[in-house]
Amino acid sequence: GTLEFVYDVGALFAAIQRRAGLAIVTYCARTSDDLDKRLEKGFVNDFTRDELVLLCQKNGWQVVGAERLVPGPGFDQWLFALRRSE
Repeated sequence: GTLEFVYDVGALFAAIQRRAGLAIVTYCARTSDDLDKRLEKGFVNDFTRDELVLLCQKNGWQVVGAERLVPGPGFDQWLFALRRSE
C-alpha cells in the first residue's frame, strides 16, 4: 500500500472523495502497540483497522467491503472498498 507513507491520510481521503464515487485502497493496519516493525518499513502513520474505518467515515466515505489479505508482524494488510457517502 501507499497510505502508510502519507502524513495526512484524512486530507487525501477528502480530496479523493470530491473527485470519485468509489475507491479501492489497501492498508497495513496496526495490530500491536509495538511500532518498531512499522518504523523499520518507513511507515509514517499507525492506524488500527477500526481507526482507519472511522477516518474514512469522517472524510465522506462508507466502507462497503473489507478483507484481510495478509497477516503480518504487528500489522495486517487489508483491502477496503469505499463508496462516497451521500
